[in-house]
Amino acid sequence: MIKRQIWVPFVALAVIGLVSALGWSSFSGPINKFVSRASADAVTELPLTVSQITDLMQAQLAQVQLRMKTAEAAELTTLLRDQDRLLRAISDPQGALEVAEKTRTQLNTVRRAYGLPDPVGSEAALAALANGDVAAAGPILNDIRSQAEAEIGRAATAAFALGNIALLQGNNAAAGGFFTRAVQLDNRYEYLIALARNSLETGNVAGAAGLNSALITSAVATYGESSEEHAEALSLAGQATLAAGKTADAEALMRKSIEVGAALPEVTGDRQAQRLSNLGVLLQTSGFAVEAEPFLRQAITIDREAPNGVYPDTYLRLANISELMVALSREAEADSFAEASYLALLQAHGKTHPDVARRAVKLAKHRLKAGKRTEAAALYADAVASSRLTLGPYHPDFLYWLDQLSAGQRLSGDLEASEALYKEVLERTEARHGVQSAQAGRVMNNLGLVLGDRGQRDAAETVFRQAISILEASMGADHAQVKTVQANLAAMLNKQP
Repeated sequence: MIKRQIWVPFVALAVIGLVSALGWSSFSGPINKFVSRASADAVTELPLTVSQITDLMQAQLAQVQLRMKTAEAAELTTLLRDQDRLLRAISDPQGALEVAEKTRTQLNTVRRAYGLPDPVGSEAALAALANGDVAAAGPILNDIRSQAEAEIGRAATAAFALGNIALLQGNNAAAGGFFTRAVQLDNRYEYLIALARNSLETGNVAGAAGLNSALITSAVATYGESSEEHAEALSLAGQATLAAGKTADAEALMRKSIEVGAALPEVTGDRQAQRLSNLGVLLQTSGFAVEAEPFLRQAITIDREAPNGVYPDTYLRLANISELMVALSREAEADSFAEASYLALLQAHGKTHPDVARRAVKLAKHRLKAGKRTEAAALYADAVASSRLTLGPYHPDFLYWLDQLSAGQRLSGDLEASEALYKEVLERTEARHGVQSAQAGRVMNNLGLVLGDRGQRDAAETVFRQAISILEASMGADHAQVKTVQANLAAMLNKQP
């Protein structure tokens, strides 16, 4: 599967309330029923600032995390999506400002498009036709048709703008509906590629693949064979084809997209690097790791030429080649690329990005393999701090991550930090699942191991026996997990102090 970050920046400005009033989230039916007679008067607005947008998003993040504390499962899914989107936007304040400005522009586009006039001359045309005077009605009908086509174009613009606004607010389903309507009204490239991307990102693989031919044809007809748009259309078609399980066809499309991109007089670096990386990952996952390497290396060569040293997705492409080095048993190079990926992520997005903890853990595991336990311990500590920041205490995966990071710190030799984390995991587990739960028993076993490693034999024995009692009561005396804790206790007791 292509390792490609799908990032939809999010910012909810107060002016977006207008969209709710227009009812985009429940959009259905013909576009003409959706078009209002709103005034198209121009609006003069003050420029936005980075601090203004960042403060707004920080306040929204605090509200989202507070609601997560008591949210039911259905609402929690939405809140988790909102939190992730906000964190990604906060990690790129300049990008968030650009999104905010774009949102205002889209809203004004909608307002202008909503002032669609009725066709002029419709009554005269109908009267002429009723009287049988087709010749007299002809010019009027032509005028009406021209105006109607203009209205359809403006309606398509309105649908496309509303789709973008829905996307910026994180409502991919509503965005897909608007993009579909825009394509139905006007089959232009911008609308087709927006719908294709939305379809692929929302799991509508058949819908995305079904747009391949129209998308490529429109890109060539509008921008020419030698264009960035043609390269991107081929690349997206390749991803949709791969998702549909047609690997050979996907490879052909991806190779063609790279060929078109490489021939452009001004190559868009980030996009060409992504196209190369996509093909490399496809080859690797298809069992052709050696053949994949040149494409992944070409991708990072382009990344190194980025204006600021990294593009937003450079870290993902470095992670891809790190995974390839692991598959080729070249651990030293895998470690080097994993480090580069982690540093590129921090450079491009800062510590608030949701992927920081995951990349830190990946690098820590490489450092452990190399015997660099102190470096690994520091990386696990970074991952713990990042998880607290990006997941928040009420995220359903937060406990899992704390448990995993506790284990990582134990392996790295930071036993004091590991003990403190396991105690926190136990406290949170007991609060969520109950003091006598099997989940609590499993955490007690892990805590017992750390206490034993630290030479606290009496405390470890007490915790192990509590774990055995709890697991026996909840799972039965013969359960494998009970046997595991008993074996851990015996091993500690038999070990010379």
